[in-house]
Amino acid sequence: MADKGERFPSIVQQMENKNIEAAGMEEYLDSSDEEYPVPAEWSNPGFGNPVAFDGRQQECEYRDNDVVKGAKYPGSDAVKEAVKRWALSLGKEFRVARSSMSVYDVVCVKEDCPWRVHAYKDSFKNY
Repeated sequence: MADKGERFPSIVQQMENKNIEAAGMEEYLDSSDEEYPVPAEWSNPGFGNPVAFDGRQQECEYRDNDVVKGAKYPGSDAVKEAVKRWALSLGKEFRVARSSMSVYDVVCVKEDCPWRVHAYKDSFKNY
């Protein structure tokens, strides 16, 4: 209906066509579920979220902007980047105290600051 209660047949017809189209889509969506039934074990709440283990994946456990004790990184570049981001987020200035193929130590530049990071690579690990 228009502003003064007038009916416009073309607008009414368009709205009815949209309703018919929507009803047809609902029927189509409902019928597709019957064609491909979901296995019962998939809907079991105890099934969980299975993930295939790929032995080629590296054993890395770290957070984006945080360095924590025991974190594992895929390589020295990842450690250096994580330390930079973490120091920036904390507002800490640091200097590299020691850097080698197996050890990366950084310390706070202020004398009274106890902040430091020590990272190392075990010779038998790839992280």
